[in-house]
Amino acid sequence: WLALACRDLNVYVYTWESTGSSGAAPDASAPVYTLLHTFAGHTAPIEALDYSFDGQWLQSATACTDSQLLRWRIHSPATSALTDTAVGGLATGWELLDDSWASWTPTFSGPAAGLAEGYGVGHVASLARINGEGAFDDASDGEAAKTKWKSPLPTMLVGLEDGQVLLVWYPLPCGDSGSPRSLAKEFVGSFPRGSVVRHVAFSFANAFAVALAQDPSGSTQVLVWKSDYDDELRLRQRYASKAAASSGSTPPLAVISGYASPVDRTLFEYTDLASKVPQGRLDTKSTGSTLDMEELHLEFIYGLNAGATGSRNVFYADDAWEIVYTAGSCGVVYNTKTQTQLLNRPATPDRPCAISALTVHPKGDLVVSGECLAAFSRPEPRRGAEVQPALVVWDANSGSTVLRVATIHRRGVLLLAFSPDGQRLASIGMEAGHTLALYGVTGGSSEAGRLHVTLLLTVKTSSRRVWGLSLGGEGDVAICGDQHISFWQESSERGGGGDEAQAGGLKSGLLSSHRDCSTQATLLQVAHLPGRARVVVSGQADGSLYLWK
Repeated sequence: WLALACRDLNVYVYTWESTGSSGAAPDASAPVYTLLHTFAGHTAPIEALDYSFDGQWLQSATACTDSQLLRWRIHSPATSALTDTAVGGLATGWELLDDSWASWTPTFSGPAAGLAEGYGVGHVASLARINGEGAFDDASDGEAAKTKWKSPLPTMLVGLEDGQVLLVWYPLPCGDSGSPRSLAKEFVGSFPRGSVVRHVAFSFANAFAVALAQDPSGSTQVLVWKSDYDDELRLRQRYASKAAASSGSTPPLAVISGYASPVDRTLFEYTDLASKVPQGRLDTKSTGSTLDMEELHLEFIYGLNAGATGSRNVFYADDAWEIVYTAGSCGVVYNTKTQTQLLNRPATPDRPCAISALTVHPKGDLVVSGECLAAFSRPEPRRGAEVQPALVVWDANSGSTVLRVATIHRRGVLLLAFSPDGQRLASIGMEAGHTLALYGVTGGSSEAGRLHVTLLLTVKTSSRRVWGLSLGGEGDVAICGDQHISFWQESSERGGGGDEAQAGGLKSGLLSSHRDCSTQATLLQVAHLPGRARVVVSGQADGSLYLWK
């Protein structure tokens, strides 16, 4: 069967058959689809479809906010008229248990029932059960037919509406309000705040876990984790064999499920007891141990923050095979030769932010990323001290954070740039005046000392959109954006110690000084030409280049 959930709130079930001859290639002709059923009954958009293992039942469900779950009996064309005949020995689909379904994607019923209440999480946006081995019965034609779902590691991936991904046991353990959450593995900070995890899934052999999220702007991001499923199974089988050989008897239930450490064994017993007591409260104090879940490790991130650092969002590291960019709240060093990534993650998960700016030291060994704080993490001044974004200096060879530098910017850091000698670092903020901050960089591995980043001075640049920033070799700074380009020289300002310099030293380039220049041009990027003092080239949105002296 082929089931389709459509925008008219109906479910359509089709049969299909190939029109090619028996000796033809499988794709020699397109299959023919025939409408078999039209199921109507939902009053909200349908977001989940699941078949029973025998293919004779179909369930459809809406989101958890509407909580509509309907089950439909599917008849073959030969039995479509027998509407009152029980299918598979069942008169109604509601007699089917959770493990009778080949998949489970409804987010409010079955395996997910009680998740939001018992675990203290928000609305569940997506759900995926780990792929099971299945229990097999002998079918009438002599072939084995899978009728039940089972797994030696019964777990589920849960995607939430706040960007979090959880790995939880199936069935959900019962207990005190604080204890079930300790049995779940939580992955925070992988997706930007405000994202909704639309889809989660395990790979066919459970070697990988995949999550897809959508942020408020409509952009999507996919994260893939590598699991230790195969290694865990081998350990469990080895432990079960040793336990059976040493005792000479059948291992207990927790050991039959496979290898388990003392903590994991308690968890299996706890989960088994919870499955026998669907309602009520379990006293976890008697176990005297902390219960842990398996861990998933973020190994690879697909996609990048395309809007970060203005119009320049990809850099080279010290190796020609390595490129540096941002993805969500992580800085990424991607090795194009080995297809691996080094990640710099936010050190404080309770500080919701994304990386909005990035630059790489001329030597390629250090990376500086600038934060953009979420709106709800920026309190109004009358409520207290305003949370300000920071600059994060991290090692491109290990991904570890070296230094965090407080900034004077508000909302976030828009642009970052190093001087050619690496002794100056400039940043431009997202505030209305797009303040330019100039920092001195000293120490580090080149001087066998600790790295220091010191604020030297600040200058307000322009209220228009700023796209490009460049530092020259003699303290020159060039800034460009919508209908403007500005130049500034460090030697022309004597302010220091963090005091704001006067904007008088900021000189504007005249877009009307040449007949081929457009006064309405959008200047996307600017760069100082090496070897030529105070010569700057700018790139416009129309593909043209301007040379400035």
